[in-house]
Amino acid sequence: MNGARHVGKTWILKHFGTTCYDNVAYLNCDKEPLAANLFEDYDVHRIIRMLEVMTKTQIVAGKTLIIIDELQEVPRGLHALKYFAEDAPEQHVAVAGSLLGLMLHEGENFP
Repeated sequence: MNGARHVGKTWILKHFGTTCYDNVAYLNCDKEPLAANLFEDYDVHRIIRMLEVMTKTQIVAGKTLIIIDELQEVPRGLHALKYFAEDAPEQHVAVAGSLLGLMLHEGENFP
């Protein structure tokens, strides 16, 4: 999900998560200093363990919605999403970012 700042992207994702899932693991990449190294490699299982630590939430496949907000602030973050689809399709991930489509770095693949 992308769009201008303060239009409700985060609110709708959190509302969806709390309504449709047992729990939500929410990470704001703009506010969490550890997020800068989250996608140092594309080991999805390591990323999930780090998300559990950063969000203080146990992530259970199919029962937890992982929300990664302001993804454009983290190098390689967007590219890493395809590895979730390939290596952990059981995980439910939603991503948002302010003007995410305009902030993409040249050469970065959009999965």
